[in-house]
Amino acid sequence: MPEFVTITEWRDYAALLEEDLDNHKHKIQVLKECLHDVIAQACYHKDALLDSCGIIAYADAMRLLANYGMIEIISDEGHRVIAKLKG
Repeated sequence: MPEFVTITEWRDYAALLEEDLDNHKHKIQVLKECLHDVIAQACYHKDALLDSCGIIAYADAMRLLANYGMIEIISDEGHRVIAKLKG
């Protein structure tokens, strides 16, 4: 952390950090939405459900999306996750 001489320098630095944080939050949101779209396309199954079909990466991604409240898990048994889209 840099040394500051004046309160104005401190405020300017804090403003830069806040802007950087907002930028990272936006990037994370874009990545979550992209993952949601990939899982919705790759795992879409009959009756408008999502099915990981035993693929570990899909199951893990579906659990992550559920933690963010973007999908709702109906069944979670090992590598097979069944979920539904929210909204």
